[in-house]
Amino acid sequence: MRFLADENLPLASVHLLRNRGFVVLAVVETSPGIPDGEVWALAAKHDAVLLTLDLDFGQLYRSYGERPAGLVLFRLTPAHPEEPARLLLQVMAEGLVLEGHLTVLGRDKVRSRPWR
Repeated sequence: MRFLADENLPLASVHLLRNRGFVVLAVVETSPGIPDGEVWALAAKHDAVLLTLDLDFGQLYRSYGERPAGLVLFRLTPAHPEEPARLLLQVMAEGLVLEGHLTVLGRDKVRSRPWR
């Protein structure tokens, strides 16, 4: 599975996911400051699951064109820079399917639904 980390995902989380063997493209490394629509298009182009702390994507995803492989919205302010990646790895280990889904992850709640 390939991920695209939005600019607001801490680099420590990006590095943790990479260290666990995932391919993670990071906007902050390649295209800092690009608008949300371009982040979305980049994730779709690379068939990647988009990882973001920007809750706007949860409301805007219906208005964008081609979809990425999936969308994970972290609904939290990270207490530690690795927290988003650790939460993601935990729910993936529990069998949560990310591809083809809109997933909202919080510390105590996970919501996931297939793309509509």
